[in-house]
Amino acid sequence: MEAELHGTQLNLLMETDKRKRAEESLDSMQRIWQKFTEQLSLVEPSSLVTEAIAAEDGKPAYNFVEELCRHIHVVRVVSDSISREFAKAEAEYEMEAQIEAKNFEIARLCDRVHYYEAVNHEMCQRNQETIELARRRRQRRKRRQLLVWGSIGAAISLGTAAIAWSFCLLPPFHLILSTEMSPPSNELAVRSRFKTREPNL
Repeated sequence: MEAELHGTQLNLLMETDKRKRAEESLDSMQRIWQKFTEQLSLVEPSSLVTEAIAAEDGKPAYNFVEELCRHIHVVRVVSDSISREFAKAEAEYEMEAQIEAKNFEIARLCDRVHYYEAVNHEMCQRNQETIELARRRRQRRKRRQLLVWGSIGAAISLGTAAIAWSFCLLPPFHLILSTEMSPPSNELAVRSRFKTREPNL
């Protein structure tokens, strides 16, 4: 008895579970059908279902399948067109983002070029100043060298003139030689006196 009750309980639970699943499937199908009719109503008023149900002997007054296929084709065309437009808009958006990024990159590169131009101009100006300063230093060095060599030349000229002047003040050369070769008069007198005194000794 208990086994039968247990089996009946299991059967009831299984039936309940099956019924619940069937109800869920039915609800899902109803939702899908409702969604489908709503999508069809966007294209044309959805009187197809009501007319098909109201037809005599379960047969619609016109070819319901053909009309449904036609509407599905229209929906697909519209959906494809919308998808293409959406893809085009998305591509344009991405292209705008890329263009904006490129513009930002170009602006950054332009700023860098302007900075390099300013630095180059400043470096050129500094190089010109350095070249001008080096030229002035070379001119000063040349002037100093000219002054030094001029002073040396003047000193040599003055020395030569002084030596020449000193030679001009000396007596002639033959007079110097004659004075050196002839003994002085006082020395001759002493010698003569010495010679006169020698016999007396």
